[in-house]
Amino acid sequence: RNKPTMSTSAVGTSSQGAGTSALPIPRIHWKDYTKERFHAEYVVTNLPCVIEGAIDDWPALKKWQDPEYVINTVGADRKMTVELVNRKFPAYMYDDNRTYADTRVITTFRGFVEHCLKHTEPINGESWYCPQQHHSQLDADFWPPNIVIESKLLKKAYAWMAQVGAGPGLHLDAVDNVLCHIRGEKRILLIPPEDTKFCYPRIEGIPNHSQIANVDDQETNTVKFPLFQNARRYETVLKTGEALFIPANWWHETWALTPFNVGVNFFFTTAGGEDFGVSLEEYDLLGLLFLEKFKKMAPLVRSHLVRYFDFVDNALGSQSEKAKEMDPQCKK
Repeated sequence: RNKPTMSTSAVGTSSQGAGTSALPIPRIHWKDYTKERFHAEYVVTNLPCVIEGAIDDWPALKKWQDPEYVINTVGADRKMTVELVNRKFPAYMYDDNRTYADTRVITTFRGFVEHCLKHTEPINGESWYCPQQHHSQLDADFWPPNIVIESKLLKKAYAWMAQVGAGPGLHLDAVDNVLCHIRGEKRILLIPPEDTKFCYPRIEGIPNHSQIANVDDQETNTVKFPLFQNARRYETVLKTGEALFIPANWWHETWALTPFNVGVNFFFTTAGGEDFGVSLEEYDLLGLLFLEKFKKMAPLVRSHLVRYFDFVDNALGSQSEKAKEMDPQCKK
């Protein structure tokens, strides 16, 4: 059997017309794979792919097309802190002119969903975004897709809900990730770990994010981030019912293309530090160095990071407990 490889032949320009050639992300159908074959050909080799058919049996694929069902199940009056995504600014970077508070709106869950349905494009450059939330009321509607070896799963599945235009910014995760798209369409950008040197990782702030605010702003990036044009960009549009395997340490960014855009993801890991590209001891050291920066961050930023530590804990140690010991104000 031929092993899968990533194409080096462009299929056209970036879907947003940035002038950068886009490479295809491989597509497979789950019916052609066992867990073991998928693990051997994609997880072990650290190659991404779009998987069709992996979540066809989820009730969420039908139920979540009805916004009222989602609203009433989660709770219409549930308070939500919503992120304001603006592509002029790097995600999760703040200063005196753009503070953490400037990028958040408090609303009800109904208010959030209705805003996403009403506004089919960003307002003054800003889109509402509710990332990495665990809504236990919806758990009965989905389960880990067949491609994941369940013993390797981290604790929770997370929902990602968005207005058109919203997304997390260019970043990487230290663990493997399956993003399952349930409602609408989402533009996907992936950049391989070998091209990290072109992605301008943060020196300050959250270290797994890029300094680049808008990957499609070729004019600005040519001046401020000239090496970024050398990064290999793999792109696709993820549609309802499709899943995307994002291996550890692949840079990625997503954009909601349709109103009230909803997906669920699962973080998981294969046993052993080699899966992260460095030893667990090295990751623990990196975590301790990061905690020195953590102590100097604003309380609301620290609270956000505790959520990030929570899912990394299972693979990398107990950094969130250390963070909370350093700062008792950090509450989930």
